[in-house]
Amino acid sequence: DYPSSVKTSCYGATDGDTTLHVLHNLIYQPLSAYCSGSMAYVTLSATTSDYTSPSYLTDQNHQFEVASGYSDKCGYGDGDKFLSWAKVQLDPVGMRVSTSDRVFPAALSTPNPCRMTYGKAWGCRGSYDPASHANVDLTGTNLLISAENRIIVSGWETRGAWYTCTSDVCTKIAQQDASSTDEIITLSQTYSALTLTGGGACGYTTLQSPASASYIKVQLQTLCASKPEFAYYTDATCSWDYGAHP
Repeated sequence: DYPSSVKTSCYGATDGDTTLHVLHNLIYQPLSAYCSGSMAYVTLSATTSDYTSPSYLTDQNHQFEVASGYSDKCGYGDGDKFLSWAKVQLDPVGMRVSTSDRVFPAALSTPNPCRMTYGKAWGCRGSYDPASHANVDLTGTNLLISAENRIIVSGWETRGAWYTCTSDVCTKIAQQDASSTDEIITLSQTYSALTLTGGGACGYTTLQSPASASYIKVQLQTLCASKPEFAYYTDATCSWDYGAHP
């Protein structure tokens, strides 16, 4: 067996930074991660800690929801809402990150983050008004947003768009309107980061896996070079040592 330092999950692990081993083409590749309560997280290199001046051009790993002007069970009548993530929960076996986990916020403008979701721009300010925005940025994590993911624009009189942004300049990839029928677009290529805008009479633009809105599929960006048979990678720098093959 591999030594105890080689882990494929955080189950039973001590809380803190660690190296997980994720299976890729029958080889366990190393990935830097953070364990908390037996759950695995990815620490995000790009994040926004100031929510006072939200901008889809510069904010990273966030969701900003513009006030809708009416109140519901989530308190949407109490003003704009902003949440950014410092870490996102990772399923290292399924290679996907959770969109609903909010355990490690970098910034939170409200004590009521009800319905706020990673990778989702939701707004209800007016017909075809994409005033809300969100960003998923995996830069520096050795992960990419998988080409398998979908962009979904949904709601009533909703307008959504998605962008790549660099140095405060955003390039629009596509724009899509929807009303009563979901519009579903498969990415077809990988990205290190995507910015979404969305909203309408009430609706959203979301990034999600093909199987579930609860996750975004990810994949390794850089793979370690070939290692000797029965060797294993000891850390994310691709150092290796010998051990029995599992």
